[in-house]
Amino acid sequence: MLIWLASYPRSGNTWLRLMLHDILTGGQSRPGGRAAGNGFAPIVSSRSFIERQTDVQTSDLNDRELNACRRAAHDIAAGKAAAPFFVKVHDNHQPVGAGEDGLFSPAAGSLAIYLLRDPADVAVSLAGFAGVDLPRAVDILCDDHASRSHITRQPHHDQVAYHLGRWSNHVSGWLSRPSDQVLRIRYEDLHRDPAGQLRIVIGRLGLNVSQARIEAAVERTRFDHLSRQERRHGFNEAPAGRIFFRGGRIGDGRRLLSDADFARLVAANGAVMTAQGYAVRRPETRPETSR
Repeated sequence: MLIWLASYPRSGNTWLRLMLHDILTGGQSRPGGRAAGNGFAPIVSSRSFIERQTDVQTSDLNDRELNACRRAAHDIAAGKAAAPFFVKVHDNHQPVGAGEDGLFSPAAGSLAIYLLRDPADVAVSLAGFAGVDLPRAVDILCDDHASRSHITRQPHHDQVAYHLGRWSNHVSGWLSRPSDQVLRIRYEDLHRDPAGQLRIVIGRLGLNVSQARIEAAVERTRFDHLSRQERRHGFNEAPAGRIFFRGGRIGDGRRLLSDADFARLVAANGAVMTAQGYAVRRPETRPETSR
């Protein structure tokens, strides 16, 4: 069965993936190295993942054919997996347009672990990752048509294009799965109590893992450790010339976004922010500039 590790980009997906990999391997990998994860939880938009499952050359396909091929790849991978097979996904759960088939059929995957983060903090992290200013990052989180091309300038050689949509639709789409098919983990809770949140994830997966092993994984994947290893050895998911593990702080968005940009973020996403426990008001002192 497939276990989807799903999130909007810059919400802690890679951090959770590295913690889970450390737990499952007993720390036998170097989480900050070039070969981080050693293939654990490949991203499902990877051409190599799709082609390995389907034996179809993705570069030969039009958009509709590629969508069908990706859906088939998920079903094939789910059918072959004798044990939980983790995959990473940033795609929106909902179809791109009316009348189109979604990528995630009921047969593919028994559980989605959806990692959720305050969109104001996502905007700050996304700006650093994509090399854009904060107003542009907010634009992306508010854009119904946002896609991979909005967050990376790298060509689609290794990955196919994927649809993100606005932050609130991404969240609502994944959390609309039946309750027995989705586990919501808030980044803020994972940041404050990583061992406790990992225990929840491990319990939901039905795995027998000691508390000592969980705590050891948390220690080995602390942000300062990951950042230090990235500076020494590089990290295979970092954009050229930029840092992947930037700090992972809580509250930067509410401190750094201008009043105008925060208002735009709330106008587009406020209902879901409120439903997920994120305040739509902020501290008083803010930067004055926006665009």
